[in-house]
Amino acid sequence: MIHYFMAWGENALGRKLVYSPAGLKKAKYVLEVLSRIDKTRVASFACGGEKWNGFYRSKYTLTENNQEIFYCSTFGSSNKHLRKLEHWYNTLQMIIYLLRIPKHDIAVFYHERYFRHAMRFCRLLRRTPKYVLQVEEVYTFAGNYSQKRIDNELASFKNADAYILVNDIISLVLHLDSSKPSCVSYGPYRVQSPSCEQTPTDNKIHVVYAGIIDRIKRGAEMTVKASMFLPANYCVHIAGFGNDDDIAYLLSLIEDARKESKCEIIFEGCLSGKDYDELMNRCSIGLSTQVSGEFKYSDTSFPSKVINYLSYGMTVVSTRIKVLEKSRVADLLSFYDNDSPNLIAEAILKCPIIDKEVAKDRIHELDNQFEANLRNVLRCLQR
Repeated sequence: MIHYFMAWGENALGRKLVYSPAGLKKAKYVLEVLSRIDKTRVASFACGGEKWNGFYRSKYTLTENNQEIFYCSTFGSSNKHLRKLEHWYNTLQMIIYLLRIPKHDIAVFYHERYFRHAMRFCRLLRRTPKYVLQVEEVYTFAGNYSQKRIDNELASFKNADAYILVNDIISLVLHLDSSKPSCVSYGPYRVQSPSCEQTPTDNKIHVVYAGIIDRIKRGAEMTVKASMFLPANYCVHIAGFGNDDDIAYLLSLIEDARKESKCEIIFEGCLSGKDYDELMNRCSIGLSTQVSGEFKYSDTSFPSKVINYLSYGMTVVSTRIKVLEKSRVADLLSFYDNDSPNLIAEAILKCPIIDKEVAKDRIHELDNQFEANLRNVLRCLQR
């Protein structure tokens, strides 16, 4: 049996838990592939956040798809000392959970910083199972953290028995042990059904930025500024999530841009389900914009929106970063080399529109490869 450790905040229990929507989307895909290989249980150790919403007892549940999920006992608090206590309380529960599962089972940890204490415990006792670490990014690289905090996070990677990595170069960047089995997944390799496709009737070319809205990577901001250089037969959609301040800042940029732009700019908000599918199928170009060359996290992450766009058969225009150039989808992407809004717009205007089926076939291929490679990783740990 496989036990998938993650801050799985989505639930039907009415619990208000902290989790990353983007992380959960990737986790759902990895869970799907793990479940093809062996019976898998999700072990959720999500926290209760920065508000007191009551004390949640631990509970096992089954979803509509018959997926078993264990939710740990937890609570939230506006007090930073109580939140730290909550992390240690959850860590203790994680250790107890590890002690109770058979040694021949396999644990898969979605990398969360406070999980490292439980992972270190796995190495101290022989009776705990071997574990795979799923590394999606190095969190301390994306913020203003001390070198000690960075070193602690990097050290936590070394104890894993195997890895699920987010790109093809992160192993070299982090100096991981190349003798340990590993596989790579850029994002959810799910091809979208043709029955969802919609053809625009306004004779416009629809472009979308779908992702996080923030003032660090500034992808949405760069999209708005580039749209000011696009002609009237283009329509740019921005869909995503972020904190209230960043969204308010983006809306003010859009309002200012509309006064000068010939191109239509639409803020869609945070979409999901059918609404999200309809938007993505209406667009022919997906944008992976972010500030390039300034942040060290770009080598230790992967813009999963690229895979998302390809799964809908879109043409992708992206900043030129090493993880994309070295990826197995590089030949399907159109790169730009300068963050100037007019040059991004020029890349959008000049990009060759790829055949939808070519993009979707590549996603099918990557899905099959990932499943085969992950099977091999788990097989190596069971020897």
